[in-house]
Amino acid sequence: MTFGRPLLHAILVSAFLWTAAPAQAQATLRAEVVKPLQAAQEQLKAGNAAAALTHALSARSVPSLTAAEKVTVERIVATAALNAKEQGTALEALTFLSAETSLPAGDRLAFQETLISLLRLQGDMAGLAKAARQYLDQGGTKAGTRAIYLQALSAQNRHADVIEYLNPLLQSDKDALLSEPEARVLAIAQRSVKNEAGYYDALKRLVRSAPTNADYWGTLLAQVKNLPQFDARYELDLARLMAHRQTWTDANDHLYYAQLALKAGYPLEAQRALDAGVQAKAFSAAADAANLDKLRRTVQRKIAEDAPLLQALEKKASSAQQQAELAEILFSKADYPEAAKLYRAALQTPDLRRADELRLHWAVALELSAQRNEARAQLAAIQSSATARELGALWTLVP
Repeated sequence: MTFGRPLLHAILVSAFLWTAAPAQAQATLRAEVVKPLQAAQEQLKAGNAAAALTHALSARSVPSLTAAEKVTVERIVATAALNAKEQGTALEALTFLSAETSLPAGDRLAFQETLISLLRLQGDMAGLAKAARQYLDQGGTKAGTRAIYLQALSAQNRHADVIEYLNPLLQSDKDALLSEPEARVLAIAQRSVKNEAGYYDALKRLVRSAPTNADYWGTLLAQVKNLPQFDARYELDLARLMAHRQTWTDANDHLYYAQLALKAGYPLEAQRALDAGVQAKAFSAAADAANLDKLRRTVQRKIAEDAPLLQALEKKASSAQQQAELAEILFSKADYPEAAKLYRAALQTPDLRRADELRLHWAVALELSAQRNEARAQLAAIQSSATARELGALWTLVP
C-alpha cells in the first residue's frame, strides 16, 4: 500500500517535531540511546529510511528507557517507520505519542493527525474512529476530521453513535450547516434507526450542503408526501418544486406533473411540463411518445378554450378574488414578477379564500424574482397550513 499526499505533510511534521525537541530534553538521554538515534537521523538525511528505522529500533531496545527517552525514541521511530512505509511500526509509535500527556498539546495533535491519516489508508475503521474522536475531544480543528470520525462510525454500523455525537450541535443550533459527508452519514444513521423525522431533517441538511445535487433533492422531496401534516391539496405545489429542482427522471414524471396542472386548470403550465420532458428526451419510448401526443392534444384544446376567458379576466380583474385568480394564472405561466404584484394587491383583503395557499405562491413568486427577504416575510405570515409552511421553507431552504 502506498502512502497518499496527506501523509507526506504528516511525515515532515513528525521529523520536525524530533529535530525541534528541546535541547535540555535531548541532554537527558543516555549515551547508549543517543548513539543509535543520531545514526538514525543521519540515515534519514541520507534518504535511507530502512537503515534509519533499524537504528531507531535499536534505541528502542535499550533496557529500562526513562519516560523522556521513550518519548524521544518513539518520535524518531515514527518518522523512520513512516518514511520506510513500515505501517505496523509507525502505528505503534504514533499510538503511543498520540496519548502521551507529557508532550505539548500541539505535538500530540500533530501526531494524532498523522495517526488518523495512516489508519484511513489501512481501512481500520475501529481504530480510525477511536483516533479521530481522541483528536476532536482534545481540541483538534483540522478540516474534515469530524466527517472522518462520523464516516468511521457509519462504516461500523454505529448509527446511534453518529446521532448521539451530532445531537448536541443540532439541538443548540437548528440551522447548523453540516458538510456534505456529515449530512449524508447522518441521513443514513437516522434512516437506519427508523427515525423518520430525524431522517427528513437530515435530508434537508444534506440539500443545504449540496444544493445543486438533484438526487439529494429527489430523495428529500419524495418524503414530503409522507409527512403527517401533508395536505393533498398541495400536490401540484410539490410537483412544481420537484420540477424546479430537476428531480424528474422519466416520462411518467413529466406526464404526472402535466396532468396535475391540467386538473387544476392551468393548461399553459401543463404544456411547459410536457415541453420540459421533450427537452430532457424523456419520451423516447414509443408508448411514452404516444401518451405525450394524447395529453398534448388535450392540453392544446384546453389552452384554446381558456384563451377568451383569460383575456376577459385580464381586462376586468378589479376585485381581490379576481386579482388572486389572475395571479394564479400568471404564476402557472412562470410570469413571477407580475404574479407577485397581483398577489400583493389581492392579499390586502382580509379573509381571502385560500389565503395560505395564495401566500405560499406569492412567496415562491418573490423567491423566483430574486426578492428573497420579502419571500421569507410572506412565509412567516402563513397562518394555519403546515403544508404551505413546509413547502415554502423548502423553496427557500438554500441560502
